[in-house]
Amino acid sequence: MLGEAGYAHHYGSGPGKKHGCMIAFKKNMYSMVSDRVIYYDQYVAMDDAGSSLTKNTFKTRNIGLLVALRGLNQENEGLIVATTHLFWHPK
Repeated sequence: MLGEAGYAHHYGSGPGKKHGCMIAFKKNMYSMVSDRVIYYDQYVAMDDAGSSLTKNTFKTRNIGLLVALRGLNQENEGLIVATTHLFWHPK
C-alpha cells in the first residue's frame, strides 16, 4: 500500500518480536543513507582496562529506530528521522 502511494520504508524490531517501528518516506524526495536499531536493554560500559563491554539491563525489549535520509534534489541536505517503541513494565 505504501509503495503504491510513492513511499519507501524501513522497519526495525527487537529479537523475537513480531512488531516494531517503521519509518516511511517519499521515494521521489529522499533516499536512505543509513539506518540503526537501538536496543534499549543494552548499554556499553568501560571495564577497568578501558575496553568496552556490552551489558544488559532488565528485559523490556524496547527499541528505537533511526534512519538517515538524503534529499534527491538537494544532495547536501538531509534528515535524520527517529521513532521508538516503548512498553512500560511496572516491575
